[in-house]
Amino acid sequence: MAQPRLPSEAAALTRRLLKRVAGMSFEEQRALLEMLETRTDVEKRELPRRSSALVVTYTDACRRYEDLARDISAGGLFIETRERFVVGDQIGIAFRLPAVSAPIRLSGRIVRTSPTGIGVQFDWKIPPE
Repeated sequence: MAQPRLPSEAAALTRRLLKRVAGMSFEEQRALLEMLETRTDVEKRELPRRSSALVVTYTDACRRYEDLARDISAGGLFIETRERFVVGDQIGIAFRLPAVSAPIRLSGRIVRTSPTGIGVQFDWKIPPE
């Protein structure tokens, strides 16, 4: 990643970015933030992800939920939910894969939250098929 040659270049870039973002609607700002957070998460990923539409049942210390997972890898998944969680929370997860008859039951930790859902890292990786 290129670094600014002078502190004034960094300040000028920050001002330009803030001006652009301030001119956006709330929805545009939310979409931009989600895109940037997703891009950063993609760069950090060790394992390839697959798009999916899996029904996922998951539990925290208080209750049981059921939502869709839209993105899954051997190391974690993204669950679409409007519920609010805290990064670091532990959850239990159960879902079925099309080629597997028994449900897969795992535990994981919430590593990312967004307005559209939660990113969960499994406590252990699913062995490759």
